[in-house]
Amino acid sequence: MGLKSPSGGASRSSFQSSDCALLIDATPTPIKPAVKIELNAAMIGQGHPVVLKVTSDRPVTVIASLEGRLIPLTLQDGAYWGIFSIGRTANLGARSIAVTVTDSGGARVNDSIAFQVVKTAFPAEYYDIAPTPFDASEYI
Repeated sequence: MGLKSPSGGASRSSFQSSDCALLIDATPTPIKPAVKIELNAAMIGQGHPVVLKVTSDRPVTVIASLEGRLIPLTLQDGAYWGIFSIGRTANLGARSIAVTVTDSGGARVNDSIAFQVVKTAFPAEYYDIAPTPFDASEYI
C-alpha cells in the first residue's frame, strides 16, 4: 500500500520536522530470490554428461546457457533440471554455465557456476590380425 500525495498520484511522500526530513519511497525494491545452482561434478571428463540442478526459495523461471547455447531445462519437484554432454574432443579447461532466475514479481538474479573439462582416457583396443588373400569367387 503506497502513500499518496494530496493530489492523489505521487508515489513518494515527504514528512518534515524542525530536526529532519524523511522521504518515503512507496515503491518497494523487489527482494531477489535465493538461488542454489548445483552440478553433478566440478570436473567433467570429455564425452561425459553434465547434470545441472537449479532451485529457489519461491516459484521462478530459469534460463541456463553454456557458451551462448541454451540448456534445455525441465521443472520437476520444485527444481529445474538440465542434462547435456561435453563432446569427446572438447577443449580442456574452465567453463561456466550462466543462469538467470526471475520470479513473478520481476526480481531477477544472474548467477553462474564454473566447472573444468578434463581429459578422458578412452579405452583403446588393438587387434593383431594377419591379412589373408581375398577371393571374390568364394562369395558368388
